[in-house]
Amino acid sequence: MDGLSAWFYSSAFEPLLLTAVLALGVSSSLEDLRLGKISNKLVFSAAAFSIILHAPLAFAGGQNARYFQDFAQNFFSAAIFAFAFWELKAWSAGDAKLFAAFAALVPLSFYEHGRLPIFPSFALFANTLVPAALFLLVLLWRKTDFAEKKEVFKKAFKPVEAIQAACFAFAFSWALAASSAAGAIQRRVR
Repeated sequence: MDGLSAWFYSSAFEPLLLTAVLALGVSSSLEDLRLGKISNKLVFSAAAFSIILHAPLAFAGGQNARYFQDFAQNFFSAAIFAFAFWELKAWSAGDAKLFAAFAALVPLSFYEHGRLPIFPSFALFANTLVPAALFLLVLLWRKTDFAEKKEVFKKAFKPVEAIQAACFAFAFSWALAASSAAGAIQRRVR
């Protein structure tokens, strides 16, 4: 990478991505509130912007090429994760695509501590959606009576769906454990 390119990626790379994260967050929230959906054009434009910004790193060689490889691996892992959640009907299609776009935009340096080697954006999921879900569950718990809770519990935990969810959780936890083991091996090799 020449001097100008190195300067660009060291001083402007992360601020550009973070500006895009902010723009995507605000515009997708407004669009969702106004129209009740998030347009593909918005989400795919954000992901394309990130891919275009990262693409020169693939040809730069050395650590830059490794960064691009990690970026691509993270993005595809996030897309597969989001697709699985959509397929399980846990997310709408728009939410799944939005998660993948955010995974593409958030710089990998933000996941340096405690990240999963193959899927660093899992931290994005855990740190945003899990606390929000817990907050909503507590809110619902406080605002419903026992009969409503019992009825919802019966509908939510059908045996077939519970088994499917347990299989998904087992398979996903196994994949995360394998990812962590692969990352540990890679760190030892370097």
